[in-house]
Amino acid sequence: MQEFSGIRITETALLHESEQVRANLGELHRHNIGVTIDDFGAGYSNLARLRSPWVRGVKLDRSLTSDLAAPSGDFSRQLMRSAAQLAQSQNATTTAEGLESAAHVEAARRLGCQLGQGYALSYPLTAEQFTQLLQMTHTTV
Repeated sequence: MQEFSGIRITETALLHESEQVRANLGELHRHNIGVTIDDFGAGYSNLARLRSPWVRGVKLDRSLTSDLAAPSGDFSRQLMRSAAQLAQSQNATTTAEGLESAAHVEAARRLGCQLGQGYALSYPLTAEQFTQLLQMTHTTV
């Protein structure tokens, strides 16, 4: 069964990771609560952090996705592919943020991102709209 419980913590919040923060993250891991590193690639990125046992996923910052579908986006595509491969080598899921077109979604999928977030997939929904969406479909949302 897939895990649905978890928290997101921004990469910048982990910059000054203290012993107490590490202990808390370890405790979450022991209780099978996943942690996703949010805004990965937005600033200083510590790639070694992906080896931490508590990391279950990374959300690649929208700054990496803005030019994915453009001819000038070679660097962004290479960076996204590498980040996705690193995360997957540690059994972590990869989510691409800021997907605003079908071309963005297809590029992120091709580059190894398992999940996506952005207006190309859905605009923000109210709780009622989300419930209706779940009732309409039996596919993964």
